[in-house]
This record gives sequence, C-alpha cells and structure tokens, in this order.
Amino acid sequence: MSTPHTRRYRQRGAPIIHDTIDNETIAINQLTGAYYSLEGASAVAWQQLEMGASATDIATVLAHAYEGDPAQIDAAVDAFLAELIDEQLIVADETPATAPAQVLPAAPEARAPFTGLRLQRYTDLEVMLLADPIHEVDDSGWPMPIAEKRR
Repeated sequence: MSTPHTRRYRQRGAPIIHDTIDNETIAINQLTGAYYSLEGASAVAWQQLEMGASATDIATVLAHAYEGDPAQIDAAVDAFLAELIDEQLIVADETPATAPAQVLPAAPEARAPFTGLRLQRYTDLEVMLLADPIHEVDDSGWPMPIAEKRR
C-alpha cells in the first residue's frame, strides 16, 4: 500500500482532454464545460503526472527545475494534487510504476524562483462547450458523442 506522498496519480482521461503549447497546458472537462490553464511549474507538474509521477517525483522535478525551499515545494505539490483531485482531473493510480519520473535538466543559472502551483479554472465557455457537443471519433472514423459511446 502506498502512502499519500508515494502514491502515483494519473490524468483522468475521457472526458478530460488536454494539450500543452509552449509552457502552458489547457485542460477541458467535456462533461462540465469547465476549462483549466496550468502555466510554468504547474504545467511541469501536469507533464509529470502524464508520466505516472508520485507527489515525491513531482516535488523532486520541481526542486531541480526551480529555486525554492523543498518543504514549500512539497506542500505546494500536495495542495495542487488535492485541487486536481477535487476538480476530477486526476485519480490515484494503484498500478505499479514502470519507470521513475524524469528529472528535467536545468542549468543552475537558469533556475527561476518557485512561486507555487496554480490551477486556473474558467467557466465562461461552459454554455457554448455544453451546447455544441464535443465528439470523439470511433474506429469507423465517424464522430460519436461521449454519452453514446458509454452505452
């Protein structure tokens, strides 16, 4: 059994879609219409989750990439993961890890100060996103609404 700090997490998958461009990740919950922005260290943490990282892995990567107090980074990671779970963007992953998270290389002179982790939630497009169904494509290549795909 894993402890909260060694427990691995994974991104939820459908109905959550996401993409990272430059140093910002945008995630959209297709069921609620809420969308999220993760920038800087938050985008790095999200990418680590994509690799199956634990809270400890994420804190290690951030401490390597950013200048900051390790205790502050650990606390920020724990709070950030709790927020991602509350927003149903990630879930605990009990499958065994296949490889440790990668440490991102950063030259000591290039390390920016750690300013925390932030999940920015937006709801201004909920009505439009929910009114215009977002589709997935099935094996035949035709769009299929998520609700129909689950049946």
